[in-house]
Amino acid sequence: MKIRAFAIAVALAVVSTAFPKSAESKTYEFWYGYTAGALAALCDLHMNGIISSSTVKEATQNFLSTKDPDIPAAATTNAVKALKEVDEFKNCPIQHP
Repeated sequence: MKIRAFAIAVALAVVSTAFPKSAESKTYEFWYGYTAGALAALCDLHMNGIISSSTVKEATQNFLSTKDPDIPAAATTNAVKALKEVDEFKNCPIQHP
């Protein structure tokens, strides 16, 4: 179980850093999907008992508090709102700063 969680965490970390700068997109749709997908993965791990609530809170705080001028703030805010509307993730402890 811990190996699976570690493998998922490594995969998420590699995906977020593997793309060259030229592959980055500055569009709302890209960042909305990227944020929603990352948060959904965290919530899924939490809902299946692989990571704790405190880990989700810390990860989302670190992930969502980064202020990058290339990332539209509305994309992040709307991704969090959309995720909280999903029945499976209603109890996920995501906190948007």
